[in-house]
Amino acid sequence: MSVNVDPVLAAALAPVLRDLDVGHVPEPRIGDPRPDFYPGSPNLTLIGADDTAWAVRLKADAPRAEQLAHLADQVQEWAIELLWALGRPAVWPECPDHPDSHPLQTNVVDEYTPTATAVWSCPQSGHVVARIGELSEAGRTGPG
Repeated sequence: MSVNVDPVLAAALAPVLRDLDVGHVPEPRIGDPRPDFYPGSPNLTLIGADDTAWAVRLKADAPRAEQLAHLADQVQEWAIELLWALGRPAVWPECPDHPDSHPLQTNVVDEYTPTATAVWSCPQSGHVVARIGELSEAGRTGPG
């Protein structure tokens, strides 16, 4: 059975999945869209290693950087829940400036400009750690 995923949503999800991989978070299986979840918005279901399902959506009317940040934020919520269920530290992606403290948050820098970029940043200092999709080992959750 193949999953019918909106191509714009699939393209936006790809960099977030790269960041999950760097963070050693088990990659989700992709499930079918839910017609009742924000009707009219492209969506899909993330299915974790513990078989829990989590719907995520693309803000179709938002600028691209905002779409990516919003999608990454939803995937982050899924990842934190999954890590907790697996008995691992529920901090993803971990803030390299404050280890064992808090996850990074999604933001958009240069919002409302042609150079707007979706990033992971420290929620305390605002320090930008990486563009979404470009996390390195410095902003990862170690294997559990």
